[in-house]
Amino acid sequence: MTESLAKDFVNGVKITNSMNSHYVVEDYGDSLMNRVKDIFQKAQKKKLKSMNINENPIQVATNIADAVEKDDFIQKTEVAGPGFINIFLQPQFLGSHISKLLQSGICPPKIAKRKALVDFSSPNIAKEMHVGHLRSTIIGDSICRLLEFIGFEVLRINHIGDWGTQFGMLIAHLKDRFPNYLNETPSISDLQAFYKVCFFSILTFTKKSKNR
Repeated sequence: MTESLAKDFVNGVKITNSMNSHYVVEDYGDSLMNRVKDIFQKAQKKKLKSMNINENPIQVATNIADAVEKDDFIQKTEVAGPGFINIFLQPQFLGSHISKLLQSGICPPKIAKRKALVDFSSPNIAKEMHVGHLRSTIIGDSICRLLEFIGFEVLRINHIGDWGTQFGMLIAHLKDRFPNYLNETPSISDLQAFYKVCFFSILTFTKKSKNR
C-alpha cells in the first residue's frame, strides 16, 4: 500500500477517494492567507488614505495573489470570501516530498546538540484545572518532543507559580469565615468558589495572606 501511495504522489496525483483512505478538500487549496483584511485596515489608517488609494480588502487580496509567482512550488492562488487567499501547491512538489517521507521516513536536520528548558502547563494549584491547562500541556510536550527528535537534551519544567500567596489567601479567608475551624469542620463544598471570594477581596487579604 505504501509503494502504491508513493507512486501516486510521484505522478502528481491528488487522491480524493481511494483504497488508501486519503481525502483532500481541493476547494480551499493547500494553504490559506487570512490576514489580508487586518493588513489592509492597518495600512488604510496609515498610508492608503494619504495616497488616495481606496481599494477594498478583496482588491488588495487580488493584487497580492496576482503578484505571487507561479513556479514549481506554487500552482495557483485564488481569492475567496472577504479577502482570503487560497494557495494551491504543485502536486508534483507535494508528491516528491511525501514520497520521500513514505519511503525513507523523517530525517532530522543536523543541528549541534544543545540543552533546552521548556516551561509549560504551570497551573495555579489553588484553583481547579481547566481545558486551558490541557492545551498548554499538549503544546509544551509537543515542543519538547520535537526538540528531543533533533537531538536536544530537554528539561521539562512545570512551574506552579507563587502558590504561597494563593494558599495564604485561602487560609486568611478561612480564619475570617470560620474562626473555630480547629474544633468545627468548615462546611466548604466548593473550594473554587471559596477561592474566588477571597480573590475578589484581594486588597483586604493581601497583607494577611503574606503573613500566614
